[in-house]
Parts: sequence; C-alpha cells; structure tokens
Amino acid sequence: MVTKDTILVVDDEFDAIDPLIKALKHDGFEVHYAADGIQALDLVKKIPFNLILMDIMMPRLNGYETLERLREDEETAYIPVIFVTGHFNAEDIVKGLGSGAVDAISKPFHISEVIMRSKVRMAEAKLKRRYTAVTHFFSEAQEKEQSRRTGLFEFYDHAKTKIGDIYVEDGKVVYATSRDAIKDDAFLQLASTRHACYIFQDDVKTPTRSLSANITSLILEASKIIDELEAKEIRDDSQKRVLVIDPDRIPRILASRALKASGYNTMVTSTEEISPETVRKYNPDVIVVDHSQADLILNKIKSSLGPKKAALIVYSDRDHLDQFDGMDHIGEFKIDAFISKTQIDQSLSHVVYQGLKKMT
Repeated sequence: MVTKDTILVVDDEFDAIDPLIKALKHDGFEVHYAADGIQALDLVKKIPFNLILMDIMMPRLNGYETLERLREDEETAYIPVIFVTGHFNAEDIVKGLGSGAVDAISKPFHISEVIMRSKVRMAEAKLKRRYTAVTHFFSEAQEKEQSRRTGLFEFYDHAKTKIGDIYVEDGKVVYATSRDAIKDDAFLQLASTRHACYIFQDDVKTPTRSLSANITSLILEASKIIDELEAKEIRDDSQKRVLVIDPDRIPRILASRALKASGYNTMVTSTEEISPETVRKYNPDVIVVDHSQADLILNKIKSSLGPKKAALIVYSDRDHLDQFDGMDHIGEFKIDAFISKTQIDQSLSHVVYQGLKKMT
C-alpha cells in the first residue's frame, strides 16, 4: 500500500484557497485545512505532515508566529513550510525565508506552480532526513570539528525512535543528551550505541549550553568503549537495571562499560544531576554509589525508591575501604557490598550479581 504525502493548508480565507485544496487532492495528496495558526498547531500534534502551505496575515496567530512555534518543537521543527500570501513584498520574502520557511509564493498564484514547488520542497526535506549509520558518525563529527560547523546530530534506534541529540557550535560539542545520560556521558553513550543511526541538521543552535568539548577527544574515548563492547550484545530493558552515581566521570564510565559488557542495563549519572524523578523512572535493581557522598545521595533519592528493595553497593578508593570495616548500613540503607574502584573492571559485575542474589 502506497502512503500518500500529507499537506496542511493554513489560510483564513477558505474560498480563496479551496481550488488549490481540490487540485492537491486530485493530484494524489492527502490534504487538511486550518483556518489559522492555532488550528494548525493543534493539527500537527495529531498528524505527521510532509508539508505546510501557510498564509501570513491571519487572526489569532499569524504565519510568522506559527512557524516560530513549529520550529520550537523538535517533533515539528523539520516540516517544510511554504508561505502562500497576497501580501508579499521583498521585505516579507526575506523575513519569511529568514524565519525558516523553505519557499514563498505570492497570490494570485498558478495552481500547477504551487503543486510543482510543493513536490520539490517535500523531496528536498526527505533527502535532508536520510538516516546515516552510526558507523559513519566519527568521520562526520570530525569533519564538523575541522570545518568549525554548527548544527545538530539527532540519534535514532533501529525502530527510528529518537534516543538523543548532540549539538555542535563552531566545531565543538556544546550540549548532548540521551535517554539516560547528559553532557559528555550522553555523547559517549550515543557514539558507542550499536545499530543506531543519525541525521545531521545544519545551522541548528542549541537551546542551552552545558559544555564545550573537543570532538576528537570524545571520539577517542568512545572508541575505547566500543572496543570493549565489540563482541558483546547489549540486552534490552528486561535485564536487571544498575544505577551508578559518582561525582567523577571516569569511574562511572568505567563502571558502565564493565556492567554493560556483562549484559546489565546500566545508567550512569553524576552526584549533582541525580534526582528522585530520574530514579523513579529508571527503577533500579542495584545502586552503585561513591562513598564520599553516599549518605547525602541516598537521602536525596529515598522517597523515589518506594517499597522496592534495591541492592546497594558502595565503592571507593582503596585508601578509604578500611573505614567501612564492620559497617553494614548507611542511615536506613543496608549495604550489600563494598568494592575498591581499582577493581571495577575485574570485580564489579560479580559484586552486582552477588548483591542481586541476596535480594532474591
């Protein structure tokens, strides 16, 4: 079954636009109509449009304002918009294209021209959103670094469900987020996710900046993670979930790598960024926490653990292990195991397994 391209026509003067709607339908498109920007924004939440043909001068919400709202939402930001209006002058055309419209057509128009230009713009949009295998990400990311490019890498899993973003500005990573990590950790997670794919959007600027990182350095670190996991298949969410909380990035990345290599579903985060909401959503079976702030962290997240018991593992530098002799609780939390950070690669997976065994 062939799926029709879907077009939204937005204009407060239905009689003026009705012949175009009929012609588009006759040409094989599925066409929807909205009388103003408010109605248009409501429709785009329900229907995945391939193109929007939109007037500028409309009541309640004009074309410029509607386009701005579309661009603010990542789900609608890349729908191509053509302004079709009878109020165009050179200044309006520049403003319309500058605000993100892909084309501008003035009234009165030739219907055949509108249909032809609509087809061209939809074809261009589809080409821009071609998915690239993650195996090509390293070379493209380095190209962005060398040419000091600005834009957005959007990452998707095999089902084309979005799993994260990496923003670059002037060749540096300025923001990254994934399903269960942010900042540098998110970059490393996305770059080392097997069977993922990505799309790069030029000149897209981040809504916020949380880092300024060298792409090549991050790629080298991601390469090490991939080497470790090359022969391993990361299992799905039915696996036991392990939450690692540490103020230092290197130990938590090492912990994540060791646990994922053993098949555990792993989430890593920093002490500052952990929140009860994060813990509630992740619902961990095991919590691995750095000793230095364990009491503070556990008190912060205890309200989100509810009645479920999670195995608790405290890890620390070898020099601090002696202070835990004879200690089996941190506040109201029972400690199931201690481990030195120097033993992460060799022993953490085994200690997690023992902790889970105690819970059964």
